Amino acid sequence: MDQERRQIGHRLKVARVDCDLKQAQLGVMMGVTQAVVSDWERGRIPVPVRQLIRLAKILNRDLNYFGGFEKNLCPLKATEDHKLT
Repeated sequence: MDQERRQIGHRLKVARVDCDLKQAQLGVMMGVTQAVVSDWERGRIPVPVRQLIRLAKILNRDLNYFGGFEKNLCPLKATEDHKLT
């Protein structure tokens, strides 16, 4: 298993639990089995991009959340030293 799949799986689980959903419930909403949701959360199988987009909508998360990005995606903050021109 690679690190990206594990990270996405962990964030998927956190978002699912935050929404008070069981794996089986989310599976029904996604049109997959509970076992598939479990495999996604464990990082055993990758989440297809189309499914990831759907998960983001269902779980009320920005798609970037699953990649581990913070809301502020810009690494540079405009300051006196680094003004954008």
